[in-house]
Amino acid sequence: MKKISNIQIPVFVIHELIIRLQEIDPLVGEYKSHYFSTEDAVVETSYLQLRFPMYLLRKQFQDPELISQDELRQQLPFYLGA
Repeated sequence: MKKISNIQIPVFVIHELIIRLQEIDPLVGEYKSHYFSTEDAVVETSYLQLRFPMYLLRKQFQDPELISQDELRQQLPFYLGA
């Protein structure tokens, strides 16, 4: 577990976000590794490098239903908007 602000973020939070993104596009790939910068979590999958902002990690940890599909899509490096 890594500490972000005043809460602990378990690794499963990152895995859950990847699973949710895989439902949008299977080309997200499988989790390989991650590290935390001061602003986000940098996540390597078998196909991509993703950056999850800290606010998104907190939302996924505290209340995942608050994350919209559009907000998830915006995490994809090739997302151009609707």
